[in-house]
Amino acid sequence: MTPDGSPADLPSSHSGSVVAALTAATSAAQAAVEHAQTVADQLLGLSVLSLRQQGYNDRFIADRLRVSTERIREAPRAVSMLTEPADDQLRADVKQRWDQARQALTWVQEERAQYSRDIVRLYDIDAVESRPLSVDAMDLPAAEFVNRETSERFLVYSLQRWKGVPTRTPGVWSGRGSFTLDFLTPAGERMTVPAQDWLGLDPTATEFTSDAGNSGSDEAFDRIVVAFRRRYGALPCHVEAAGLQLTYRHSQ
Repeated sequence: MTPDGSPADLPSSHSGSVVAALTAATSAAQAAVEHAQTVADQLLGLSVLSLRQQGYNDRFIADRLRVSTERIREAPRAVSMLTEPADDQLRADVKQRWDQARQALTWVQEERAQYSRDIVRLYDIDAVESRPLSVDAMDLPAAEFVNRETSERFLVYSLQRWKGVPTRTPGVWSGRGSFTLDFLTPAGERMTVPAQDWLGLDPTATEFTSDAGNSGSDEAFDRIVVAFRRRYGALPCHVEAAGLQLTYRHSQ
């Protein structure tokens, strides 16, 4: 050792391996920090998009999330659908954190029912009024919310397609339809409930026509689901929240 404590006689090969090991450890730590920051940025963006969808403005969101309004405006731009294979771990980590937030709420939106036919089958709902439309053809979106504390459930589904149901005239559809709102007790008793009493919506808010194509049914579904989330406190699943960037990317 030299007077200042330096290993003057340490072989260069040893010195190189030490430096390489420390460099690798430092790089790994830095990558972990960057990964964690990316996850945090994605979560903030998802939060902003979800709250914007529920009708809250950026000033309100900034106040509640305790970040600057400027950061709220920028946050949605960081959101990505993360569909590339290289994004698998990042997507899994973001979804895990997002689901933790969703599961901490009283009402949680389930992910197993994407289409109305899923609800019809899960709960053995009588669809005789929609004949000759088959259950397989009931492809409008659906939502299922469950109360973690009471096991009560709230269902949103339609027994029609975006253009209604077939009429007796071949190739002609009714051109109108509606979404049904069902409440299930913990014992499994199911009852249809009015939109005005449960969601504060006008009764016609659940109805749609085919005049504007399938956007009519999509808008009706969105009105119902957003009203439920805002009134009872619920968040969309990760994929849906990320998809909100297409509509709610800009400041509100």
